[in-house]
Amino acid sequence: MNERVTVLKGVPVSEGIGLGTIVVLADGDQSGSIERTIAPDLLVAEWSKLSAALQRASAELRHLEGLVAARIGHRVSDVFHAQSMILEDETFVTELRFVLFDRRIDAAAAVRHVIGRWEKTFRDLQAPHLSERWAEVREVGALVVAALSPDPTAEPGEIPSGAVVVARLLGAATCARLPFERIKGIITEQGGRTSHAFILARAGGIPAATGIANALTLLRNGDDVIIDGMSGLVIANPNDATRREYMQTLANLTSTPVKTPAQVRAKDGSAFEILASIGKSADAAGAMALGADGIGLFRTEFAYMVRPSLPREDEIAEIARFVEERCAPKPVVFRLLDIGGEKTPVYLSATIGTGNARGLRLLLEHRELLEAQLRGLLAGLKGTEVRLLVPMITSIGEFRIVRGLADAIWRSAAKSYGDREQHLRVGAMIETPAAVWIAEDLAKEADFFNVGLNDLTQYTLAVDRDDPLEKDFEPAHPAIERSLRHVFAVAHANKVPVTICGEPAMAAGLFATLAAIGFRSFSVGASSLARVRAELEAWGKE
Repeated sequence: MNERVTVLKGVPVSEGIGLGTIVVLADGDQSGSIERTIAPDLLVAEWSKLSAALQRASAELRHLEGLVAARIGHRVSDVFHAQSMILEDETFVTELRFVLFDRRIDAAAAVRHVIGRWEKTFRDLQAPHLSERWAEVREVGALVVAALSPDPTAEPGEIPSGAVVVARLLGAATCARLPFERIKGIITEQGGRTSHAFILARAGGIPAATGIANALTLLRNGDDVIIDGMSGLVIANPNDATRREYMQTLANLTSTPVKTPAQVRAKDGSAFEILASIGKSADAAGAMALGADGIGLFRTEFAYMVRPSLPREDEIAEIARFVEERCAPKPVVFRLLDIGGEKTPVYLSATIGTGNARGLRLLLEHRELLEAQLRGLLAGLKGTEVRLLVPMITSIGEFRIVRGLADAIWRSAAKSYGDREQHLRVGAMIETPAAVWIAEDLAKEADFFNVGLNDLTQYTLAVDRDDPLEKDFEPAHPAIERSLRHVFAVAHANKVPVTICGEPAMAAGLFATLAAIGFRSFSVGASSLARVRAELEAWGKE
């Protein structure tokens, strides 16, 4: 079996993260079914057959309403009223009878003819919440046609546990029949956010995405898949790293929410700021649920690594806006693209190569990547304060170039914001020895510092932080401590806010050392927020 990673982008319609196995539902499109001519003396019998089918379909809808009421609640079971009203609509029934007798066609063909016209009517409506009703109209027709069959059951078939259902179009009736307790997600080619099927999915806590072209062709039965109901991203045959990322996100989302945790204070009474470091838009909700004071580091490269091609500027804007809205009014720091070497998307390898150039140096060599990301981020972010972080700085000149580009794009983009009061903050990532020792220069031009302790340790001690056998990766090394004391002193003297991130390097015991130096702002993985809060709280009480 070909297990090549497939990444598709759709429209998110039900939030959540689903990891499971693809189960493709039969299309069920009978638009091409053969139309039969009925002899004049048999038309009355054909109409009686259709009338009975209408009654059976109506009974089926009542059954589904009761099923959904028992499973999810009465507040969503009402979605079947709209379909019942179509079956009971005098105009609809009269039109069915007229078409059947006038065209002398079989009952199923008459249903398809009338439903097709009604479907077009709904599609052409200007109001989105009404135009999306065409899917429900089509399903009413499918229910009636199914009721004409000798075996009118329309079950979706055996759905195994852990299934992510893929369909061209999913109606409310089909969705209601799905075993919600075994479903991990829903993916469709067609449909709208207000369609009844997705109302059911949201009520049942099933992640869902729609608008994914050729999903039935590109996604195959039995393939592993991740559905990101926050962003609409679908990843078939994900690699291990991506799977681990999303499993952690799922764990964060399903953790017990923390309701406004008490602020942790140091011995001197100053408050600690405990932020989350995340890499996907889906992580934002989990971080907020776990009580993060904001996002201290949003790693923007994941959106590039997981896609089959370069994200468009509007996609970059959409991701940024989503994260900002999920976290508001808490702050979010967006780190500019930090790729290069092994962290190079396949589609960019021919353009930027796979050498050792990384982060800012690579962005300045390929200015089009930097400018496109800046335009996307600055167009998408609408909050009162926008925070961008420049990675892998080794000279003040590099920082000035990025700052100048950001300011120019910001001034251009800000014209469309009207009277909205907004401020652009550009920070410097201190993660190379060079950045440590030009900190005084950076402090005069950067709005804030973010210390990347993992990379700082790696580059200062000339070790590979990703090598599990590397014994010389020592964040507590005297050279690292002196570097941190210098950076903090510079930041404090120049009144530059400073956050320290790099949780692996801040392992057991180091938080106390960092707090003693004076650091009060930390950014860690969302799953570690509670542990770090407890460590700092214990230190503050010593």
